[in-house]
Amino acid sequence: MTSTTSANNKRIAKNTLMLYLRMLVMMGLSLFTSRVVLQTLGIDDFGIYNVIGGVILFFSFINSALMGSTQRFLNYEMGRGNDEGVERVFSMSLTTQAVIALVIVVLAESVGLWFVYHYLQIPAGRLEAALWVFHCSVAGMAVGILQAPYYAAIIAYERMSAFAYISIVEAVLKLAIVYLLLVSPMDKLKLYALLMLCVIVVVTLSYVIYCRRHFPTTRYRFVRDGALFRRMFGFSGWSLFGSAATIGVTQGLNVLQNIFFGVAVNAAMGVAMQVNAAVTNFSTNFQTAFKPQIVKSYAAGQADYLMSLVARASKISYFLMFALSLPIILCSHEVLALWLAKVPDHAAQLVCLMLVYSMVEAFSAPLWMLVQAVGTIRSYQLAVSFVFFLVLPVSYAALRLGAPPEAVVLTQLIMDVIVVCVRLYFVKHLIPAFPLRGYLQRALWPAALVTAVSVVPAWGLSEALRGDGVVATLSALAGIVVLVCLLTFALGFTGSERSQILAMVRRRA
Repeated sequence: MTSTTSANNKRIAKNTLMLYLRMLVMMGLSLFTSRVVLQTLGIDDFGIYNVIGGVILFFSFINSALMGSTQRFLNYEMGRGNDEGVERVFSMSLTTQAVIALVIVVLAESVGLWFVYHYLQIPAGRLEAALWVFHCSVAGMAVGILQAPYYAAIIAYERMSAFAYISIVEAVLKLAIVYLLLVSPMDKLKLYALLMLCVIVVVTLSYVIYCRRHFPTTRYRFVRDGALFRRMFGFSGWSLFGSAATIGVTQGLNVLQNIFFGVAVNAAMGVAMQVNAAVTNFSTNFQTAFKPQIVKSYAAGQADYLMSLVARASKISYFLMFALSLPIILCSHEVLALWLAKVPDHAAQLVCLMLVYSMVEAFSAPLWMLVQAVGTIRSYQLAVSFVFFLVLPVSYAALRLGAPPEAVVLTQLIMDVIVVCVRLYFVKHLIPAFPLRGYLQRALWPAALVTAVSVVPAWGLSEALRGDGVVATLSALAGIVVLVCLLTFALGFTGSERSQILAMVRRRA
């Protein structure tokens, strides 16, 4: 058992390293391309792209739900050592998602198109370009749904190197888009939407080719298995319900902001979401490396290792988010001014709130991974989705009463804290042996301690180093990151964990 645990830890460390390589390249290119895209498109067209893409994303929530379902069942069969089961799960998921892609396209091109015509505020003269964005986004969504089983297979087999390399190719292609936007005489918004669709197609083909060459179990064959279909459909159906709540609320808030404030606030929200996505990648990449091990260890009945894994994943996910979020929160205006030539109004405030929301979500993400590993998710998804859906009416009421755009993200943050409590309840309900007190002591207490001890000295450091220009801003950011990392190492980890970290650093050195 000790050797198996050690091998799993090494695999997680290797996969995390590959994902961070991917993330660093993609984040650097994303920050650069986002700046140029905003400058090239302008605030109005950038806002149009974000709000139209949001409508499409509402329909594509099914993609993430089915991808998570596919990965869960693939990992479960792998944990049992059943290669035939892996093949049947993959083929069944591909058949199902091809049908669903067709249904979603029909819905998007009917209901979604009607919504764009009748409810979105599109600046005069830009409706044709907005519709072009809409149709390209629908096509990209359909291709993305078909991509999901292959993406899930790469994650399930823990081939993060392939995932990293393909993602880097994707980032380079998006960099090429920036160049074409600058030199092409075509309408910039139309061209951007078309080229983004081309990127999705190329990335999907890359996933398909890699899987067919390296995983015999991903060679499609039509499968008739009513019992497997019912299990997968039941699981993915409730996952779909949960994803619908999350995506529906996120994009519903985007639409509310459009209705009350127009596309300028959508542009500010788009900036905030891009900053948040760049920072969140640090924790999500780490969680991506952990998730297959959570499902496999549950399927193999390794209870002690599973509980330790979940606690460590929660704690470290939060630390990764906190170490990067705190300096950006304290220096949000300077960071945005350094990144963007023209910062949209409300962007800095939205960035801060989005990062705090993501810190809470990073901490509790391993809990929903554990619930998914169990597989009994109906009551859990109903409860969590109900809390998430409350964000929309509460936000609408707040905006009607004259609240600023930031109110919707603040409402989302408050509801997410409630969701953490709901997740803890269901984990204990589904796994009575789950050591709730031990989890709180090993995960929540270190996170709270590091946060409480770090905020004041980090604020003081930001004030001392604050100033105009690149050097002052980067010095403040770097200083806060170093301070938080030192406090995290000293207060957030146990003695044995600190020894393991030092040993890993020595080996790398």
